[in-house]
Amino acid sequence: MNAAELHRELSAGGCVGSYGSLRRYVAKHLAANGRSRPQLNGIRAPSRRLPSAKQLSFDWVRRPEDHRPEAQSRIDAIHAQSVELATALNPADEFVNLIRGRSTGTLADWLTSGEKSPCRELRSFAEGIRRDEAAVRAVIAERWSNGPVEGHVNRLKTIKRSM
Repeated sequence: MNAAELHRELSAGGCVGSYGSLRRYVAKHLAANGRSRPQLNGIRAPSRRLPSAKQLSFDWVRRPEDHRPEAQSRIDAIHAQSVELATALNPADEFVNLIRGRSTGTLADWLTSGEKSPCRELRSFAEGIRRDEAAVRAVIAERWSNGPVEGHVNRLKTIKRSM
């Protein structure tokens, strides 16, 4: 019997108590006996949310030594889940290592393998780099960066837009 049925029976017998007070009494009584009533419409624990594409991309781009264990396990699961995705991510990893100066390969070797890749997006990326190959070579060879200048320009444009 649940609290609603009990309240109907007691009301039919002449009891004037409210349903809420009876329900609280039953809950306290069950708790005192070490039992709980099942909550049909109670709040459920939130399910684990899947990471967004943005979060996955940030996890992937981060340096391997900076990966958190849960991020590394997500990346490993992605590599293990799909052969097609792994074949696209491996050359992308090689390109990132090439840009960061951690690779022994050359840009020409990577472009050749990227243009032959079965992944359409990777082929398109390699073709785009091939069109501006001189600039990419300069990025790899030179030690300086215009990142701080671009950051200041972005900050100034943001201030200008907010006025």
